[in-house]
Amino acid sequence: MGDARETTIFIHGTWAGDETWWLPGEDDSAADRLETKLQRRGLSGSVWRGLRDHPDVVDLESEPASTRSAIQNRFTWSGLNSHSDRVEAAGILRASMEQLAEGHGCTGADPLPLHVVAHSHGGNVLLEILKQPPERVEIRSVSMLGTPLVWRFPTFRLFWVMLAGLWTVLVSIAAGWLLFQGATSLPTRVLWAGLLLTFGPWLFLALMMLFERAARLMNGALVKLRGRRLRGRPAYGPDPHDLAGALQRPILLFRSAEDEADLMMHFGASPRDFYNRYVRRPHPRRGLGFGPAVVWLVETLWVRPVAMVLGVPVLEIFVERFGLGFNRFNSIRGNYEMVSQRDRDFRFYPESVVRRVDVTTTLIPALRQRLHAGVELELDEISEPDGSGITTEDGIRSHAEHVDELGRAVKNITAGLKHKFHLRHSLYYTSDAVLDLVA
Repeated sequence: MGDARETTIFIHGTWAGDETWWLPGEDDSAADRLETKLQRRGLSGSVWRGLRDHPDVVDLESEPASTRSAIQNRFTWSGLNSHSDRVEAAGILRASMEQLAEGHGCTGADPLPLHVVAHSHGGNVLLEILKQPPERVEIRSVSMLGTPLVWRFPTFRLFWVMLAGLWTVLVSIAAGWLLFQGATSLPTRVLWAGLLLTFGPWLFLALMMLFERAARLMNGALVKLRGRRLRGRPAYGPDPHDLAGALQRPILLFRSAEDEADLMMHFGASPRDFYNRYVRRPHPRRGLGFGPAVVWLVETLWVRPVAMVLGVPVLEIFVERFGLGFNRFNSIRGNYEMVSQRDRDFRFYPESVVRRVDVTTTLIPALRQRLHAGVELELDEISEPDGSGITTEDGIRSHAEHVDELGRAVKNITAGLKHKFHLRHSLYYTSDAVLDLVA
């Protein structure tokens, strides 16, 4: 039966602060369905239901406003797509856990048994909490639903962009000198200037690759000298070795190969792979004609080096800034890559720390069920204009009434879009099969 104080909490992910799927007592919420599944397994009343079910757990009058707000809102956070918000959320939720444990009369010697189910970046919020685990809480299990495990690698982006700009200026000056100041004939000067402009980017790319190779060899030597420490570090949470010590059992990471968020993050982490797959031209075979040969030559000589030197770093910075929520300074200094699915040899997160559970096929029935429910959308979910705002005799609305009606129309459109688009990333908590695995 376990400890009667055992508590299960949900930590939602990005843009879910205003949603209700993780709140007990809401319409067909994941929290309620998980509670039902836990009851069938002999663990009743585990899922945290907030102050309305446990009014005696926390003395709100004696707690700071930030702590009261966190507990009253049942372990919610802003949900903004921002690294700083996730770090701030870790501090708030850690305080919530401590206050919850204190309300149960728990101590460091007799901690509160806690189970955590975290969706998307909510898992990274939890990892950040585990840098300094709550003293009165014993986290007995962690289930992450589609959480992107992000690793920060050292990089030289700003250095390379500045060096590429300087290289471009120097090559342009040298080409101009060859073109206008050379002592040879004009065709010869044009030829030499053209060759310099053509192979200048490739020469810079070759130097960059040599420098990166040397940096990797040097870093590999330092890694061996430091022992177990890997190149780079986790963007959230402690090192895997320390993480294992903070938990009783491995983290369960439920993931899907068809997760849209997962696919987009992999693109952002490796635009070079995307370029090689969809932009890079294969060497034209004989008999394909003059056109393919010209396209291959242009892509090889000019497009590829410029894309690798400038395009790839700029795109990575853009995606990490606006897609992952890291600030510009962090994106320039470090390269953030998602290792959830790339870690095939378990170099970053060993199986003793993170067990991966592939639920790709499990989510298909949930997707079909959700599509079917969307077709049978009840009309009362769409608000209808009641005409009460029209007060003039000719039936023409005022400016304020037009604004109100526009807001109502936008709300209806948003509700319709939510039922038309069924992202697999949200299926982790709508799938009963996945919740069975969590239970």
